[in-house]
Amino acid sequence: MISLLTDGQFPWLLFLAALFAGGLVKGTLGVGLPMVSTPLLGLGMSSYQAISLLAAPVALSNLWQSIDGGGMSRALRRFGGLIIAQFIVTVLTIKLTLSLTAAQLNDLLAIALLVAVAMMVWQPTLSVTPAREARVGV
Repeated sequence: MISLLTDGQFPWLLFLAALFAGGLVKGTLGVGLPMVSTPLLGLGMSSYQAISLLAAPVALSNLWQSIDGGGMSRALRRFGGLIIAQFIVTVLTIKLTLSLTAAQLNDLLAIALLVAVAMMVWQPTLSVTPAREARVGV
């Protein structure tokens, strides 16, 4: 890894460039901020730092996107259980993530990125009828 931390200073230019590139992709495609920004930030800092730094911008961009799309209360009613489950699982995986070596974390990030790209290319049409959503936890 190329270290851009000189004299303990934070690499602001890398951080802003990574957020700009990720935001550009998210604004164009509606997805992609962490998929673009995490590897770019990984060029100058550890993956742990990159993931930590992107937590707030990703959450805020998703919140902004949901507010801008309208129908937020309907979406919260429909997907509230899924959102709560995702939050709980995210909190529980923090300890697991911190127990990984840097190489293991980088491998998992690479796999996640490849799976996300494959899903975008493949575009599976999985659907659950509204009547079955509550039963399957959606």
